Amino acid sequence: MLRMKENYLKILAIEIEDLREDIDALIERCAREREAGRLSQYVCLQNLALFKNEILGLNAFGRIVRETDPAGFETLDAMIDHLRDRFRKLARDAGFADAVAVYIDRKLAKVAKYVNP
Repeated sequence: MLRMKENYLKILAIEIEDLREDIDALIERCAREREAGRLSQYVCLQNLALFKNEILGLNAFGRIVRETDPAGFETLDAMIDHLRDRFRKLARDAGFADAVAVYIDRKLAKVAKYVNP
């Protein structure tokens, strides 16, 4: 069981990094669309503010994942609940966009299917 929880955290970290890279690509696309005149400056800045907020949320969640000791949980589900609850509290306190919690919930479920089919 410990190995499964360790693998879960490793895969989750990779999934979060992949999501961060996707958001970085959206930032670059937004800048290109603005330069090409297809986005107003206002819309571009609003999008960039949201994307940066999402990245901050993902970075915070990444820290939670790195700080989590899988040996401290009896089951994989208990560890997942801990990760979710800890992030939701942090997200409320820090004012992260609601979308970040949705992204993270999806990743938590996706990785659980990988390690515990």
